[in-house]
Amino acid sequence: MARRLVHNLASHLTIHRRQTIHGAGPQGTIALLLFGDDSVADVVPAFERLAQKTVPSHLLDMTPPRVLAARLTPGTAKAFPQSLSCYLPGFATSSAQSTPELITAVRTTRAHLQTSDRHTATVQAWDAVRRASRRSLEHALPALLRLERSTALAGGQMRLLLHDLLTADIDGPSEWNSLMGRLRDLLPQLADAPLRGLGRLDEILCHMPLPAPPTGPAVRSPAEVMMSVATSIQSAKGETHAATLILECLDSRGRKHDVHETLALVAQSKEVADAPITLRKAAQLLFVGITRPTHLLVLAMHRARAEPHLDAMAAQGWVIHSVAATT
Repeated sequence: MARRLVHNLASHLTIHRRQTIHGAGPQGTIALLLFGDDSVADVVPAFERLAQKTVPSHLLDMTPPRVLAARLTPGTAKAFPQSLSCYLPGFATSSAQSTPELITAVRTTRAHLQTSDRHTATVQAWDAVRRASRRSLEHALPALLRLERSTALAGGQMRLLLHDLLTADIDGPSEWNSLMGRLRDLLPQLADAPLRGLGRLDEILCHMPLPAPPTGPAVRSPAEVMMSVATSIQSAKGETHAATLILECLDSRGRKHDVHETLALVAQSKEVADAPITLRKAAQLLFVGITRPTHLLVLAMHRARAEPHLDAMAAQGWVIHSVAATT
């Protein structure tokens, strides 16, 4: 049911020509988080708790929950919330330190190869490379499916490198540094732009010794809160997530909220192609976000704006949760 709902939603948000989006994969959940003026800061923790309940733990270990927003910082409008930093007040100061070292992400992906197929692991490894190199490239790297397969081309050579990242011995610094040398050579070719911010990139690509194994079994407490990765919807294009939250933000003109305006069209079965240009652009951006997750898609929306459409959304099979303020 949930997978069909996501595909129906994605089909509804196609703009230039009407399309029917089909897909394959596990059954999942599509949910709406309703918040009030006093519970904006509780939206992300509520999403993380929902992810813990609905997504297999090994997938969350491999791909932390992703929080996406059309805007990262607020503008001059008086409306609230406006952007990602309204939900996560510390985002503006902490986001620069949020990117993990690449070797940590690769080790996590390799550790779960026994519970996931090779293609899924390759996608996760490529997503980790894209995140690690994002600030060092003027243009975003393409999605995995767009990489050429010929080993005579940069795309095919990157596919070979991803294979080696998942199979070669990476615990020794010489082996890892050799792989990273190949990566540095391929990145500017794939992005068609030179590398920048090399100091930061060196930190992300550096080798780290294998951590000592824990003395006891690793058990996640049900009350333990995971750390989501927060970023813009635009930068998540081409990625695959286990769980994705899309936060309601102001549109490009700073007048209306994107999730509310778009879902209102869906609830009323109206054509997005007939909507004003600002709303069409918002819908196109949300399309990118809603097609990222494999198991859990959540959209956050202010309770007052959502109220007129809740019956229609529930009738379509959406799971609706209300976020309570904790302070």
